[in-house]
Amino acid sequence: MNIAACKRARDSTETRQKHSNTPRRLARNFNLRHATRPPLAPTRFYSTHLFRIGSTSSAGFDKVRVGMDIKVMGEDKVALGSGGISTFDRKNKQWAPQNTWVLELARSNSGLSSLGDGLLSAVKKHKTHHWSIEPSLKGITLTEYEGHLRTLNCKAMRYDKWLMQHTTDSSGTEHEYENHLSEFCRSDSLAIRFVYNALACFINEKTPVTEWQWDENDYEYVASLAQALGHNKSLGMKELVWGSRPNTSIEWTKEKAFVAYAVCVYMRKKEERVKAGLADEDEEADTMNDKTVLRSMLNLKNRENPFAWMDNSRCGL
Repeated sequence: MNIAACKRARDSTETRQKHSNTPRRLARNFNLRHATRPPLAPTRFYSTHLFRIGSTSSAGFDKVRVGMDIKVMGEDKVALGSGGISTFDRKNKQWAPQNTWVLELARSNSGLSSLGDGLLSAVKKHKTHHWSIEPSLKGITLTEYEGHLRTLNCKAMRYDKWLMQHTTDSSGTEHEYENHLSEFCRSDSLAIRFVYNALACFINEKTPVTEWQWDENDYEYVASLAQALGHNKSLGMKELVWGSRPNTSIEWTKEKAFVAYAVCVYMRKKEERVKAGLADEDEEADTMNDKTVLRSMLNLKNRENPFAWMDNSRCGL
């Protein structure tokens, strides 16, 4: 190649480079390189309203019961993931407006939820209306947890006052639902059918509970567990059987504790009817059969069960 040819080739290369660096060309090249990359979805925040029944003066978020709502480890530390305080994204129609409280929860499309200080999280449970307010950080003490929950009492608004500010429907029916469980569920599992039936009867009959400062939030929580077990299939029997995870930090859970306790109370009421002579022979036979099956399927006599101490004279188990 002679000198003139080399010069023409060099000029041609410089011309291509010059044109390739124009803003239009650079923009086109960028679009081609990134054409296969999906655009990032913008972070959007949604507002969820959490409902809880309390008194006329307080929502009672700080009413934490060790052994029912949460488990406490050594040094008064709350076991992360063991449980929390119950709230719901719908209001039970039977709850009096002046005793019901509303807490606004900001959550993003990434699944994160925030209660303001970042030390508490609201976790939606088992595809039901139930949300659990739990510690976000490992190592939080019971005293610290109660203190953070106490701040929520100040942030919550009473439902009757909230209605006047946030909805055009003064009746509030758009936020309400009626919770009634069918007596039976269509499950192939005998264990699920037995446990679900016991929980459904406990809820529908509003079986009285005198221990643990039991309230309407607890009945609502048990109903959500029954729904998750018998209909949503988002809660399995293995998550309710005591001793299924021996010597592990997750052996105790709020789900297990509430199901075990509700079943105990249900059986106690049935045995009281038998002892009082109010049950016929068929009901008495059913009671004895239910007692045997439920005790076995939930392994209620396992030492890990905090209610294993309950003997026949206390709860029929």
